[in-house]
Amino acid sequence: MLHTSQAIFTARVGTSLFLQVRMFQGIAIPAVFLFFMISGAMLIDYRQRMSTTDFFKRRIKRVLIPFLFWSILWYFYDIKWSAYPGPISHPHPSVPDFLISFANTNINTIFWFFYVILVLYLVTPMLSAIAKLKEKDYLFLLVSVYVVINCFILYPLEVFKIQINNNMINFPLILSVILATLLPVI
Repeated sequence: MLHTSQAIFTARVGTSLFLQVRMFQGIAIPAVFLFFMISGAMLIDYRQRMSTTDFFKRRIKRVLIPFLFWSILWYFYDIKWSAYPGPISHPHPSVPDFLISFANTNINTIFWFFYVILVLYLVTPMLSAIAKLKEKDYLFLLVSVYVVINCFILYPLEVFKIQINNNMINFPLILSVILATLLPVI
């Protein structure tokens, strides 16, 4: 339902089409969050089924390689043609332009979820280990730091219109990767 409501980007505000599409999006958007929650719940106990090496091999084969393949294909497609939604102009196509575009999620806007799910895969071993701990202090620390950063740093920056590039730190999973590197130090 969400993927059929692309008219939201072209419909005029206040029209019946706009209101219908907003209603569809309001109903369907929770599915995105549920997808990530279910993915996390299904992955958290992966250690009972496979080793961490096998876990990463499967994710590379099933997600990373197809993601790279389709990103390259889409990049070449957008050099000559364009398709909606998602095209991002590449006026000077080159390997460096591809790498920069790929790193900045500028190959295709509808590929945004790949970046999030790949980060989920990266932090799953750490979250799996934390979930098994008897002490929940680490998990509490992780959530607390995330809340502090978002509520007391990022939100005031928004309110006072202070521009910083915070695209990557306002995702909980990416912040988790940063915190995972800090936990042993703390």
